[in-house]
Amino acid sequence: MKKNNLLSAITIGISAMMVLQSPVSAYASENLENLDSLDNSNPGVSEEQAQPETPYEPITEDVQSAADTAIDACVSTPAAEDTGSGEQNQPAQEQQAETNQVVAQVEVQQAADIILNGDSESGTPSASEQKQTQEVKDLISAATAVAQDSTDEEGNKVNSAVTSYEEAAKDIADAKENLAKAEEANKEADAAHKEAVTDVTDAAAELVSPSGIVDTANNISGTVSDANKDAEELVESIEKAESEEEATQIIENLETLITTAESTVQLQKEHYDTLSKAYNKAIEELTKAQETLAEKEEALGSNIDQASSKISDAEAEVAAAQQKVDNLGAALEAVENMLDNSKSTDGDILDKKRGNNWSGKFTTNVDNSRNIMKDVVVNYYLPQVAGKNIITNDPAHPYTFSNPDPKNVDYEHRYTTLEYYYVDDDGSIQKDIKYFNWDSISKSDFKNQNIGKNEGNTGIVMYEKTLEEVNSVQEYEKAMELAKSYYADNPDFQRNGLSLTNGKNLTRCIEQGWFNVYTYMDGDEKKYIVHGQLTGPQTGTSVGETPAFTSFVDENGIEHELTLVPQPSEANTNGLYKNANCLIIGDNSTLKKVLNGTDGYSYVHDNVVDKYGISEETITRLLDENQKLNDYITDNTKAALVNRYANYRKEVDEAKSAAQVATDQVTSLKTAMETVEAAKTNPNRNLTAKQILNVESVAEHLGLEVSPQEAEVLNLMNMTQLKEKLQELKAEADKKIADALDEMIIVRGKKDKADQLLKKLFPTPDPEPEPTPSDTPTTPDGPTTPTTGGTTTTPAPDAPTTPTGADAPTVVDTTPTATPTDTGTVAPTTIADVAPALAATPAPAAPAVQTAVDAPDTPVAQPVVDNQNVQPGGGEDVQPETVEIDDGTTPLADSVSSENLQANSDVHPDDSLANPVDILDDDTALSSTITDSTQKRMSWWWLLIIALLGATGKKMYDEHMAKKEEKDDLNK
Repeated sequence: MKKNNLLSAITIGISAMMVLQSPVSAYASENLENLDSLDNSNPGVSEEQAQPETPYEPITEDVQSAADTAIDACVSTPAAEDTGSGEQNQPAQEQQAETNQVVAQVEVQQAADIILNGDSESGTPSASEQKQTQEVKDLISAATAVAQDSTDEEGNKVNSAVTSYEEAAKDIADAKENLAKAEEANKEADAAHKEAVTDVTDAAAELVSPSGIVDTANNISGTVSDANKDAEELVESIEKAESEEEATQIIENLETLITTAESTVQLQKEHYDTLSKAYNKAIEELTKAQETLAEKEEALGSNIDQASSKISDAEAEVAAAQQKVDNLGAALEAVENMLDNSKSTDGDILDKKRGNNWSGKFTTNVDNSRNIMKDVVVNYYLPQVAGKNIITNDPAHPYTFSNPDPKNVDYEHRYTTLEYYYVDDDGSIQKDIKYFNWDSISKSDFKNQNIGKNEGNTGIVMYEKTLEEVNSVQEYEKAMELAKSYYADNPDFQRNGLSLTNGKNLTRCIEQGWFNVYTYMDGDEKKYIVHGQLTGPQTGTSVGETPAFTSFVDENGIEHELTLVPQPSEANTNGLYKNANCLIIGDNSTLKKVLNGTDGYSYVHDNVVDKYGISEETITRLLDENQKLNDYITDNTKAALVNRYANYRKEVDEAKSAAQVATDQVTSLKTAMETVEAAKTNPNRNLTAKQILNVESVAEHLGLEVSPQEAEVLNLMNMTQLKEKLQELKAEADKKIADALDEMIIVRGKKDKADQLLKKLFPTPDPEPEPTPSDTPTTPDGPTTPTTGGTTTTPAPDAPTTPTGADAPTVVDTTPTATPTDTGTVAPTTIADVAPALAATPAPAAPAVQTAVDAPDTPVAQPVVDNQNVQPGGGEDVQPETVEIDDGTTPLADSVSSENLQANSDVHPDDSLANPVDILDDDTALSSTITDSTQKRMSWWWLLIIALLGATGKKMYDEHMAKKEEKDDLNK
């Protein structure tokens, strides 16, 4: 065997001892799974232990903080729950005031509320309490969109700005939960990646470090290859032997060669198996770490994606709210511009009419009261009560009043006609006609109008007349015109020689029925006939009463049913004393006294309210509606509107500012998420093989000879590719080991070939036949030898005894043997430097180098070769010859004194190397004896370690001896 392979084997053993700081024979039993490459200057301290661990750096901490800020900008954080102190949770607005935190949801709600509902504390009316121009309607609509949810044309819910901020806050809170989960997943992914880097680095170290898997596989392959070559040369040299003794010596040298090779390979194979176990463990842990890494990175990506989606939803909600708030600001600006451009307002017109709380406005002048009614109808009643957005300032769409004709009807039946244009809800201009009338508040019946008297000067009552009422008046007026025309200057109809239409005759004849007019149908045509036409001429002092007709026969003999055209006596169904569906115009405080009679006598209370049984509830309603009219006038002057819209503007500006803050915070949150999204592909977890192994060249580190281009490809491998490359190199090493073990079988076969060649060259006579069992003599009373391995041996008188002690030759045997001594015990036999076959036979029970035992009563087992059994002194058909190895044939040393060698007394032939076997301190022929302070003898292994490592090796030896002494003390 070549010296370089022997030196490699020794180096492997030393490396193992350096790692374990224990004897070589105990090496195979140690757990090498977590061993790292060591610095010889500081054995036992790994690079990982020497370097402080890098602390984990959170990736979502800033984003989660930004999420909290965004939530606070959108909605008020709920107050802490009651802890038992009795304090109640504060409203959101109070919390906002205390923290000085601008909250979009609170601010936009306040802006919408003051426009839609007004503010009683500041005395600010709502926008609905004024003339509903298109600008004002748009403002109300915009405020409604801010504060109230709605539905679109397809019935889908449309969130208000207030709801949008609530939903945005919920989305951000959900995103924050996802970010917390992503943080945990990232932390676990980092840990898994670090573990994977450690594992793949460990695997690479086991594989390619000095005396690692690759080196060991190369050494085993080289050892076996050299042994095979040398063995073949020895076999070939037998044919050139000039004598049997020379040939026998060559075979002995061959045996020594094979035994030494087997022991060397065995030691290296054990080292290889231990390294493989550590390598496989590292690969297994690497695979688990990669699986964990993939799982956690998937969870990381999933939670980041969910958080991003939620933040995008929040961004959309906040943008929608921002748009609604911007619309509100634009609508308010439009109303402000309208107000600036107007010379006077509805309130200004009515306020001028009202004067000093209506004092002196309701007199006996009928036109004054009628004109007040007209102004109230146009500037208050239609827009505020009837809900008609009347056009008042467009010459192309004028409004026109028609006063009643007083000739044919009395006050009861008169009305004022209004033709006007208005804008409907769709923005289209429509034309309409309405009819109105008014009464004195003190009118008690048809005959007692009380205009301007009996408290009639305190107010008037205006009401709307129905179309049916108007039609009945119009038809009655038409009938009266027909009757007057028929009787005028008709000599057949006279009273006191005067026409029935003359003076008092008219009134009297109307009461008697002469002015009755009837209608009848002549086919499809409606015709009229006067009462006098049915009675015939009437002249005299008194025409007298005449009953109404129900039918008549025309000149053609056809009878027709007649319908009397009635007087419109019930035309004013909406008057105060009719159904009280009216609006009272006057000073509210004065009207309360008049209607309730609380300030002494009241004509209105006694002759209207009590007389017609008007309830207190109705009076209260009428007074409330009157107050609304007066408030409307006060609040809708231009000065009042300017003040009102200044209050609106303040709230809307605050809402816009808070909305912008919320938008900015959510935008910042979205921007911050970009950093977290980048963490899904964390470059620190996507290292190249060069970065993972922390080397300049992966190819050089792995011992690969490749081109520069191929080397760069290796440098850029990812972790999975690096693992695959390591597995590829491991597979190559495994194959090299397998091939070497197969070749070792061939090497062992050289011995059989040499034996056969020896017999061929130097044949021996056939042995005498063995006696049968019946021919075997017995010794009934002779002493027996203790049994070993189940066989009883009896000394033969001519059998030579086996030498013992220092002069005992090295014996290659196939079964445990023992030699009887004079005392009856079995003396140990010196064991050659022999190891069983690696591939063909079970692993040996002890190291290749075995030593004699000092104690004479301790039997020592010899290694088994090829499972052949041999009894001392013969007795079996197959019995390999014992071979003596002279001093100097062992490559490890020139000679070893058996009395200075020790072996554990518990070693048995079938023990595995998994059971530690200490090679104790002995003298060695490699150098002069070195003794420590206790004068103990040192083994050649330790001498070699100290020679190589110097003071470090000496320190390792001292620690080893200290441990051994502690162990010996415990065993005593």
